[in-house]
Amino acid sequence: MKVLDVLRDKPRGPEFVQRLTSDIRRNASYQLDHVRDLFPLFTDHSIRHSDGVLEILDWLLPDEIKIQLNEWKLYFLVAATYLHDIGMVEGCPEPPSGAEWEEFFRVYEQEALGQKAPDGALLLRAKREFIRATHHLRSEAHIKLAWQTLGLTASGTGGEGAIVGRIAAGHRKLNLAR
Repeated sequence: MKVLDVLRDKPRGPEFVQRLTSDIRRNASYQLDHVRDLFPLFTDHSIRHSDGVLEILDWLLPDEIKIQLNEWKLYFLVAATYLHDIGMVEGCPEPPSGAEWEEFFRVYEQEALGQKAPDGALLLRAKREFIRATHHLRSEAHIKLAWQTLGLTASGTGGEGAIVGRIAAGHRKLNLAR
């Protein structure tokens, strides 16, 4: 069984499927198209990747579990699937900045000492590595910040963005069981 089909049969399911497939997926698609701006040679992280992850979720999650989950849990899970890589976009939530980025770049620059690089190339490589390494946390931060713009408005509260963001952050390096 497909997750979206199971969701469609739940109370509020048709509304949630509409929100997911129209608003949230479309908004994610617009932003995920910009992953290639910073990562032109990287594997595909567009909405096609998110669609593929959803297909994996269809067979990974046992049918009996899908049926046991209520419409909100399924909705949050699918929304996080669409948005999990949004932190790969340089501006989602913002270009690297702050103390964590400064420390990362200082170490990166020292490790690259003596390497020849065209102007700005070292900074660009560091930015790519930093964003890649932290994109799961960047995804969470962006989803929490931009929940309305992303279409996470079924509940009318920012809690929706916080839940979806946390699930999205769990796709890499973060143990959500803690």
